[in-house]
Amino acid sequence: MRILVLDTNVAYANPTARVLLSALAREADIVFGGIGYAADTSNLRALERRVGRFDVIVGQTWMFGAPGAGQYGAFVPRDLRDYPAPKVLNLLQVDPYAIPEYIYESCVRGADAVVSTVASPQYRIPDPCAATERESWFDPGLYMVRHPELIDERWLMLPHCAAEAEFVPHGAVSKRWDAIVPGIGYRFRKEARDHLASRREFSLASLDSPLQRFLYWATSDYRVQRHIDLSAWFHSRFRNRIAASRVGITCDGSVGYAIRKFFEIPAFGTLLVARFFPDMGALGFKDEENCFAVDDHSLGRLNEVLGFAKSDSREAVRILNAGQEMIRERHSATVRARQFLVLLEALCLGKLSGTRWRDGQQIILASDVTVAL
Repeated sequence: MRILVLDTNVAYANPTARVLLSALAREADIVFGGIGYAADTSNLRALERRVGRFDVIVGQTWMFGAPGAGQYGAFVPRDLRDYPAPKVLNLLQVDPYAIPEYIYESCVRGADAVVSTVASPQYRIPDPCAATERESWFDPGLYMVRHPELIDERWLMLPHCAAEAEFVPHGAVSKRWDAIVPGIGYRFRKEARDHLASRREFSLASLDSPLQRFLYWATSDYRVQRHIDLSAWFHSRFRNRIAASRVGITCDGSVGYAIRKFFEIPAFGTLLVARFFPDMGALGFKDEENCFAVDDHSLGRLNEVLGFAKSDSREAVRILNAGQEMIRERHSATVRARQFLVLLEALCLGKLSGTRWRDGQQIILASDVTVAL
């Protein structure tokens, strides 16, 4: 199978898309095209004559743009819609609920499948407007917030994954802090941070320094990325601060998203404590087995969990290691790339009817069989 990936060769603060596509390139025959790549993708038939036929095309929203127009115009294939291969829209780097109507109409509607790290029919919350009452940043007027039913079976969820190099072995980093709550502006995390800040017996790490804010901006701004890549510095500081904390606390942002921190915290060798959401266990996260679940009404449990983590008991170490091993076995970049490849193969055969997740495994809903991977 030959895959054409239409991408933008820059690093971001959230590395999942790059990590996954890099792993996929080790598993499959891939040609990359777009800003920062050598291949001329403006004419797919001409490119095919040079490198061979493409079985599937995976691309960002710009692949559906107007050829020759805008910063991506030189890379937009003018024969994309006529080329006889399935088109998969890459929304791995995109918040699904933030997609405006024109993107839905021009890109999502025209794709044969959509890959997202957080959205699928299985993880589509029935009333996203309710989340806008909890989260000040969440705009109730967004098109996809008002039309969540548009997340249909073409939406294939490939959850966040961790590159092998991101895993921090147990004991490799000394635990300087008892807890860390990465990410700001989300109701649950703010309440958890405020709760812990009032407890003198616990030390609380922070990532909210001027330097880290600058690095986040620099790795999130495409214009800066074109001139200097500071993503390695940002990720190193981010990883080391979490790895030096006994417990990492996060949440779903009230919108049912398995954000990357659910996967990063255990991979970094830190005990995950999180506000869960429906079907979180289907991704392999089990309360008191490989992590701990805390909700709005049980913030007091944080005291118990932090005390447990500080004990360094055999059971505490067991749960910590179980969390990391679950991520390694079910959510590493290599595992995710192979799952992606199987999805693409099923799509090319015309047998892909959707996906589900169960016990940390991807379930492919095919027209003739259901396969677990």
